[in-house]
Amino acid sequence: MSLSWLTIRDLEYVVAVAQTLHFGKAAQACRVSQPALSAQIKKVEDLLGLRIFERTNRRVSIGDKGKAIVEQANRILEEVNRLSELGGEDTAPLSGTLRLGCIATLGPYLMPHLLPGLRKRFRKRGFS
Repeated sequence: MSLSWLTIRDLEYVVAVAQTLHFGKAAQACRVSQPALSAQIKKVEDLLGLRIFERTNRRVSIGDKGKAIVEQANRILEEVNRLSELGGEDTAPLSGTLRLGCIATLGPYLMPHLLPGLRKRFRKRGFS
């Protein structure tokens, strides 16, 4: 398996475990079962070829290399969130540019009746 099998969700699981230092609490925060979260963490560790988290029956800790992995996962998630913000800036319903066309013989008769209502209704969204 290559790193192309690594998903954003996997990175979210890694960060959640690092923040809580508890697999059960991390699973709850991610809204998945603890075995599912553990399996995904193991998948990430296998893909990277190292153990991110040191586990005992009572504790979870982060190894030195694990800290670097967690920091990088945080950076990646921040960039993904930024990408999402950039993509979502103009995706509000009825936002952006509206180009309305009409044949020349109807335009002078239809548009004066249509445009004032549209301007009034969508002024807050930048319609002018």
